Amino acid sequence: LPTSLLSMVARSMNLQITGGSSALRFTGQRSVRVIGASTRQALVKTAAARLGVPAAELTTANSKVVHAKSGRSLRYGELAAEAAGYSFDAGVALKSAKDFRFIGKSVPRIDIPAKVNGTAQYGMDVIKPGMRVATVIAAPVRGGKLESVDPAPAMAVAGVEKVIKLDGAVAVVAKGYWQALKGARALSPKFSDGGNGGISSEAIFTEQAQLRAANKPDATLGDGDVAAGLATRDARIIKADYRLPFLHHAMMEPFALTAHFKDGKLDIWGGMQDPLASKMQAAKAAGLAADKVTFHPMLIGGSFGRRLPMYTEIVEQVAQVAVQLPHPVKLIWAREEEVTQGAYRPQSSASVKAALGKGGKVAALQYDFAQPEDGL
Repeated sequence: LPTSLLSMVARSMNLQITGGSSALRFTGQRSVRVIGASTRQALVKTAAARLGVPAAELTTANSKVVHAKSGRSLRYGELAAEAAGYSFDAGVALKSAKDFRFIGKSVPRIDIPAKVNGTAQYGMDVIKPGMRVATVIAAPVRGGKLESVDPAPAMAVAGVEKVIKLDGAVAVVAKGYWQALKGARALSPKFSDGGNGGISSEAIFTEQAQLRAANKPDATLGDGDVAAGLATRDARIIKADYRLPFLHHAMMEPFALTAHFKDGKLDIWGGMQDPLASKMQAAKAAGLAADKVTFHPMLIGGSFGRRLPMYTEIVEQVAQVAVQLPHPVKLIWAREEEVTQGAYRPQSSASVKAALGKGGKVAALQYDFAQPEDGL
């Protein structure tokens, strides 16, 4: 389809997120289907006017609007420019299940061959003429801020061209990744702890145990008299304590975003789960209007939620670095840095008590569970 019509579709969707299966539940079911139906409606209205027939007599198939009675048809491409002038209709009727051609059916994955033969392009694969490579050393404690850093040790490394101070990190720009990494490792930045220096997994587990001991849960769910069941005279009582640690996403491809600031506009290439939010985040970090930033989505080498821009600072970092350079720059997070800065799966702990009655059947079950409220 022509860019004019595709642009109308994109503006109407205003959504690109994939996370928590939302690509199907929201971007797909609630946006793409509605936008697709609205686009089809615009094409049909345009065709009806051109053919001089009621829209109800028209059908769509194989990229054409068809008038079966007269045997006439118009291709989408012939109608697109005019159809793009129609307003998006959120109340448009969707196709009924009996008319589905693809939904609910197995279809070939068109991306698989390129991923198998190595021609697929991921964020790490982006190369631009004159591109430099950067990496960062960020505060080891979430919320920490950069207090000071002497750039001299990094600048003494062959190939290093610039050291850039960021809010919570320091970036080293070089001719290649190895030089940038050597330069970053030569630095001794000092960071504040953001008030979070005393937090540890063990401290959180201890706090959760204290909350259970206080017996004042935020919410109680259950049926029946659990206390009475646990007090049954002949019941066998089983107790167990469980701990689940924070877990890293362990995505295969480390973070790598490439950015180029030129003529007042910022272009960014990389794999993120919410390109639209990434664009807005980059614009804010660079001090630019949103229409001055273009985010080019690339294939993602694993993610599992980690590449949602709300859970990482790399979008802000690459934007802030790029606006200070006259050439493109690829910002790569070392694997160690990516693990340190991870947005981990929440830890949790639980104390479980069960009463087993005759025949080993569960007569009562008490499950006392604790987990960080923010889920990070």
